[in-house]
Amino acid sequence: MSLASLTLVAAMALLTVGGDYLLKLASLQAHVFRNGYFLAGACLYAAGAFGWTLAFRSMKMASVGALYSTVTVLLLVTLGCCVAPESMDGPRRRACVTTIDRRSPYRSRAP
Repeated sequence: MSLASLTLVAAMALLTVGGDYLLKLASLQAHVFRNGYFLAGACLYAAGAFGWTLAFRSMKMASVGALYSTVTVLLLVTLGCCVAPESMDGPRRRACVTTIDRRSPYRSRAP
């Protein structure tokens, strides 16, 4: 797996999390579907679809899915802690570490 492929998957995760944040902001408006937040969030999701198509050219679906989901979960947790008033207590920190450890197909494995 090349560095370009890994970078593409990370960029797709960033687009998705950015879209999630904008859609959350849109949901707080009086007219949920008629505001700039909704349009921008939908555009970020659409850009992610182009990224998926490019990623599938050079990576297996299972690899893309595992890497993408791990990065997305960690980015959403970071967004929740930095933007929303959410805290990271001990069990949540352990859950993040477990997510990385169990889902990453790229970790080294003992024979």
